[in-house]
Amino acid sequence: MNPLPPARPTRGFTLIEVTLAVGISAIALVGLLAMIPQGVMTMKRATDTAIEARIHQLIVAEIAQTDWQLRGKYDYRATGSNVRFYDDQGIRVPESEKDRAIYTVRLILPGADNGGQTIPMQLPARLGNTAAQLFNTSDPSKSEPMQLIIMEITSAPSIDAIAKFDLEQNWPSIRTYRSTMTRLVDEMTATGN
Repeated sequence: MNPLPPARPTRGFTLIEVTLAVGISAIALVGLLAMIPQGVMTMKRATDTAIEARIHQLIVAEIAQTDWQLRGKYDYRATGSNVRFYDDQGIRVPESEKDRAIYTVRLILPGADNGGQTIPMQLPARLGNTAAQLFNTSDPSKSEPMQLIIMEITSAPSIDAIAKFDLEQNWPSIRTYRSTMTRLVDEMTATGN
């Protein structure tokens, strides 16, 4: 009978090796965990941008379907309280339910006609006045009948009134979208033929 070969001693990891492995893993995990807040903020900004683009498209389409002489009713200066509220999907919320709104929108249509009353060309201080001077919608003989649409959107819950859009401390949380709309006029109709 053959004797059994001698057993080999089993070799494990030393305490120093285990400590180094745990330390390296901890450093890698801390780096990964530190990126989570940045990723969440990037995702929130991307979501806000997508929903704001949806809101922008809905409002511009609504204005485009409005009679050209009544487009000024969308400017907040026409009524003094024309702020709109939207939920997290970009769906309009009635003012009576504004506490569940995520996005607040203020519209500016410089020079727009509001049923015989012209909206001022002057823009709020935050926006300057150079963009509005490019458009002269009050006299069609001087320029093409164009309308500048300025949309200010914020997802800051504290900005839910007209006056709060103009507070300088709120400006960083407000994004501005600008669009132009052109009135298409049939030449035969315009000349009376």
